[in-house]
Amino acid sequence: MHRLVPRDSGFEDTTSTYSMVAGVWMSVYSLGDFIGLSVGGVLLDTVGFEVTTTCSAGLCLYLEFALDDGRAILQTMSKRGR
Repeated sequence: MHRLVPRDSGFEDTTSTYSMVAGVWMSVYSLGDFIGLSVGGVLLDTVGFEVTTTCSAGLCLYLEFALDDGRAILQTMSKRGR
């Protein structure tokens, strides 16, 4: 999947493209770490452990189904030679 996106977006298959993708990935990952801890702490203090855990589990299940559908779409596109 990560190899299809830059190529389909018009970027060349070079080391600088891989460096850019790695930089964006690490930036978004770090932002997620910050936001996740902040929101999780606020939820924990506000509604308690049980509700926070249930919300986290529900979000994980939702993302699993949403991302699995997206993965199937990307695989179908790559098989068509797109």
